[in-house]
Amino acid sequence: MQWVQRNKSIKYLLMLAAIGIAAFFLVFSHSLVEELKQESSSKMAVWADAMAALNNADENTDLDLVLSVLNDNSTIPVIVRNAHGDIEQYRKSVSEDTFNREMLCDFTASASNNLISLFDVQQASHKSIDENFLGNVPLILGVDVARFGADRSVLCFRKGLLLEEPITF
Repeated sequence: MQWVQRNKSIKYLLMLAAIGIAAFFLVFSHSLVEELKQESSSKMAVWADAMAALNNADENTDLDLVLSVLNDNSTIPVIVRNAHGDIEQYRKSVSEDTFNREMLCDFTASASNNLISLFDVQQASHKSIDENFLGNVPLILGVDVARFGADRSVLCFRKGLLLEEPITF
């Protein structure tokens, strides 16, 4: 009987130790997050002050420190735009076609990883198919089921190369 009582006590002590460890890690991680928040806020304030100093500078202002702060930034996400509103850093890091496609929504820009080129798709969309040519080709139903959010389900019938208008709901 003493053995069972001692095992129960050990179990309670272990449970209490586990709760203590969990509480310690919660408090410790919370303090780390708060410290990171304060550090990020102070870095952002320094960066904002440097940007304000750069914007308010005249031709006699020494900008070495300001430019050093702005150029050495590696932790604050910044989108640098030129006078025309173009995004400079991203533009320099990708090809012209990628920039046009991703930032300017210019889908006429060719991509090296396309299975079918835009030109081929446009050519195919202007072709007409004689329904008598289809003969005994089976009718195929394509289904794309919506899973969640604003996604919509689509049904589409195809007979050979002839594709009917998709039905969405």
